[in-house]
Amino acid sequence: MRNEDTMGSENQDDDGGPRVSDAARKLSESLGELGRALSDGRQGIVEPMAEFIQERPLAAVGIAFGVGYVLGGGLFSRTTGRVIGLGWRLGGMALARNLLGSLAGAGQEI
Repeated sequence: MRNEDTMGSENQDDDGGPRVSDAARKLSESLGELGRALSDGRQGIVEPMAEFIQERPLAAVGIAFGVGYVLGGGLFSRTTGRVIGLGWRLGGMALARNLLGSLAGAGQEI
């Protein structure tokens, strides 16, 4: 009796759910659409990026190094902490020099 009920239903398995072949076909179609979209989107990204690399090769290498460093897990390393600390000290000294220089210049004008 069960065979008679399910024979007419081609898109369902024995439990009444969708067949694996239908799901695989839908997945294949979706992946094909995704591939086409990525291919089209790649054209809009690759050309400007190639122009940037040709115009500014050193900047492109620096950006690539920075992205690789962050993705490689270097952002939260001890070395990064030391470099940031050094940058704060050097930047703080430059800021203090500019501030004191502007105050000294303002004091002489009065």
